[in-house]
Amino acid sequence: MRHITLEDDGFTFDVVPEPSEHQLDETLHLSCIALLGACVVTNEMFGYTEAGQLLPALGDKLVALQNEKFGNRPLVTKEEPSEL
Repeated sequence: MRHITLEDDGFTFDVVPEPSEHQLDETLHLSCIALLGACVVTNEMFGYTEAGQLLPALGDKLVALQNEKFGNRPLVTKEEPSEL
């Protein structure tokens, strides 16, 4: 629990808790994914520019860094839809 710390005599509520290194890494990683996605969409809107040819290589580098930091596992798993 990020905002509440349990102690022997009760608990402490911290309105602005100090983020952990993992939380900072994850925030930076998710920001990079969002920025790269915006670049891809913008490149598609402008008809696949010459500069946009670099985007797949940037995506590969991002995946390599992701695998190094968080392990070689997908961020989203595709599950079969459950039958009703």
